[in-house]
Amino acid sequence: MKIISLDSKICQDLDQALKKEWLEINQFGGFASSTIISANTRRHHGLLIAQLKSPLGRHLLLSHLEEILYIDEIAYPLSTQLYGESVRPEGYRNMKEFSFIPFPTWTFHVEDIVIQKSLVFMHEEQTVLVRYQILAGDKDLVRLEVKPLTAFRHFQALAYKNERLNKKVDISGGRIHFAGLFFHHNAAIVDPSGSWYCGIQYPEEKGQGLDFEEDLYAPFRLVYTFLKDREMFLSASLEKREVIHPEFLVSREENRRFSLLKNIRVSDPRFQLLAYSGQSFFVRPIGAESVRTTLSTNYPYCEDSARHALIALHGLTLTTGQYETARQTLAHLASQVREGLLPNRWADHKEAAFLSDQDREPDYASIDAPLWLIHAAYEYLRYSEDSKTVAGILFPVLNSILESLINGTRFNIRVASDGLLSGTQRRKALTWMDAKVGNWVVTPREGKPVEVQALWYNALSAMVYMADLFGKSSLKKTYFELALKAKESFNRLFWDPTLGYLFDVVDGEKKDSSLRPNQLLALGLPFPILEEESAKWHSILGMVKQHLLTPYGLRTLAPQDLNYCKSCAGDGFRRNRAYHQGTVWPWLFVPYVRALLRLSDPPARQLKKELLDYMSPLFAHFEDRGMGFISEIFDGDEPHEARGAIAQAMNVGTMLELYEILETENAISEKRDALTLR
Repeated sequence: MKIISLDSKICQDLDQALKKEWLEINQFGGFASSTIISANTRRHHGLLIAQLKSPLGRHLLLSHLEEILYIDEIAYPLSTQLYGESVRPEGYRNMKEFSFIPFPTWTFHVEDIVIQKSLVFMHEEQTVLVRYQILAGDKDLVRLEVKPLTAFRHFQALAYKNERLNKKVDISGGRIHFAGLFFHHNAAIVDPSGSWYCGIQYPEEKGQGLDFEEDLYAPFRLVYTFLKDREMFLSASLEKREVIHPEFLVSREENRRFSLLKNIRVSDPRFQLLAYSGQSFFVRPIGAESVRTTLSTNYPYCEDSARHALIALHGLTLTTGQYETARQTLAHLASQVREGLLPNRWADHKEAAFLSDQDREPDYASIDAPLWLIHAAYEYLRYSEDSKTVAGILFPVLNSILESLINGTRFNIRVASDGLLSGTQRRKALTWMDAKVGNWVVTPREGKPVEVQALWYNALSAMVYMADLFGKSSLKKTYFELALKAKESFNRLFWDPTLGYLFDVVDGEKKDSSLRPNQLLALGLPFPILEEESAKWHSILGMVKQHLLTPYGLRTLAPQDLNYCKSCAGDGFRRNRAYHQGTVWPWLFVPYVRALLRLSDPPARQLKKELLDYMSPLFAHFEDRGMGFISEIFDGDEPHEARGAIAQAMNVGTMLELYEILETENAISEKRDALTLR
């Protein structure tokens, strides 16, 4: 696997360094994250964001470490902190290198001293361990002072100075207990006098028009003296222990990570890192019995979506051979189906105790999420051949979904008389283009959206396949007839020869001619709903390539449209307005590439090479903003700056699925690609 290391040229360039972030996730969905110079630029940055039991959700407990190295009584900062226009201390000036495999690691060079710091975020518990070791220089001249800066807040909130804070610190040997957090260390001196750090600012929040300043509390100060061949350490944990054994914890976590690397069935170094990072998205809620039950799709915001999880699932599990993980995830999501629908999102902040019971409920306003579940189950069956799970656990749920959609369910979602799927609900965004500003739905798309019809036909066809496999002849006949009816109506209503592409939404006599990438699903799913006429396919793909295609994915709206937004930046209103009005989404590469390859019989190697070369800027992005991951979105206009979450499961899964399509000879993938035009 390619090991990414950033040298002093980048680490000591403040502007560059503040834009590069690292992320560690544990099995509970807790995480640690910051910039490569440890200067927090977001309210979500911190060294221990723990997933607490519902209704509390994720809480940021340990935010930062203030670190100062003393050489002959001269102070040299190792940490970096932002206070408005002021940067103090300026530890980044002493950084020599940053790397993050197998753990985030910082190397500092001060005079003749080389000191290395590493952070180990434990997967199997709510613990973070920081280690320090002098690699070169005279240890007798050196001491290190460390202050842990704590927040004890919900990770979406901010903390402020509170003189009524209980500042009691319980010190017992190498253990310190403060406010429910257990610290362990091997420092020579513990100073229990606490101090406030006020006015710390987060520029990423400021740029989004959000509150951006907070106060943190350091409950104690540690002083380390370095001894020969001995590492200094500090851990913070929710686990109550009398002592810890750092060597054991580190060895256990190293073995887990290297075992994970060993089992990844991806040979290209560019994609090995994504396959490795992608496994971090699979988590189990606190108290769940199985090791992995669901997929947390979006960091650092942690607003999880069933739709996003299902789009990500193929690349994260089927491409990499993680069939058991896929099985558990599908079983969990199937258990969430209500009245034929799946949640549009579960938001961590909605678990906060101060919100009403109604606000804590998942949002089921999604017309397409249950169709993605059927698609994912079909794909899982084709790859794993696990008929037992699909027939016994998934198929009854999938059948109930179709029954609910046919008979009509919430949000006026129902199959119309023409066999197509329709949904209309005031102040609700039912498709994946679901951005809202207050009660204003930016892209309402009421009626019959094009990608919903593609997913509907694909779901019916997949159910025909499964019903036949499981001996359900009556269901097979019903769904086959519905699929034929839907396909005939779609091709009659959605194709416009004067435009040369498909309408985005049809609602009675109203037809939305906005040029969007949603129509690609009519060409790029396993069962394409668009009739197999080569001229139509070439025309659509030509228009998409000319107006929507970028090296980072597909624009959500053509630039010539009056509603096009060139950048998804600024305050909440501007960002939500731009979210699906030109902003680039990488996941749309998959239906685009599959559609292109279906026009070539057999799929052309030269075309695959050209596509890989074209997407090379996205490969380079692995080493950029959220290192080892892919950002959520990119600006529509060049230079296509990355925006949104630094780690989006849907996009990581997409790139791994593209790896399978473009770089492997996977028999199942090739068989699907063989569904070409006749």
